[in-house]
Amino acid sequence: MDKKTSALLLKEFSEIVKVNSGSFVPYFSNWDDFIRFLFEYSKDRHLIAVFDEFQNFRAVDPAIFSIFQKYWDSYSDTSRILLIFVGSYIGLMKKIFIDEKEPLYGRSTAKIDLKPLNYRWVRKICMNRGFKSEEEIVKIYSTLGGTPRYYQLVESYGLNSYESVLKTLIFGKNALLQDEVRQILINEFGRNYTTYFSILEAASLGKNTLKEISDTTGIPMNSLGKYLNELASTFAIIERREPLLGGKKMGRYFI
Repeated sequence: MDKKTSALLLKEFSEIVKVNSGSFVPYFSNWDDFIRFLFEYSKDRHLIAVFDEFQNFRAVDPAIFSIFQKYWDSYSDTSRILLIFVGSYIGLMKKIFIDEKEPLYGRSTAKIDLKPLNYRWVRKICMNRGFKSEEEIVKIYSTLGGTPRYYQLVESYGLNSYESVLKTLIFGKNALLQDEVRQILINEFGRNYTTYFSILEAASLGKNTLKEISDTTGIPMNSLGKYLNELASTFAIIERREPLLGGKKMGRYFI
């Protein structure tokens, strides 16, 4: 789902429902009507509704989450709908469904945490693309990780060497992935992204204790715990390690 206006998205969704239902579907002027229609329509038939990049609704109209909650609570026992919400921003998706203050807290009935492709699959993809050197494949995996989209780009651009991957996708003029990581993290972290960036920079410089990170970033120690906890538990970017015999106060944070 793109970050468009509600009017444009409702028009698109109306067309999608019309095409897939094979029956007359009105154009919806507001989200309440659209979501209510989905639940009413599925009272006497099975319906699978998939919303990709569900977290983008936060930018379109945050009230949508409350509307989903309202109709889920009212129709969950009578509707035959299966709602699938997909999102690529882990932190935002967790906030929507796990934060006790959010409308959809406790409403999910199943969760799938899709992991990146492992090296075995990346190796197979690269070999199919004509990469012969194991060293090159390791370098590519170390650079691109296991994100399927990046390997789609490798295929789309016809790249068959590590050098061409770096030049075309990362370092070249207007390269698609040139600012990828920064933009992803900004979207994940929201308006406090500079604070998170400062903490990650400190950790990357070997400042791993609470005091060292506080001294480096200027963030008070009594405020730092919140951000470190979110980086570890919500975003899964850092981890806290404690020595076997040192106790919790000896914990250190690593990317």
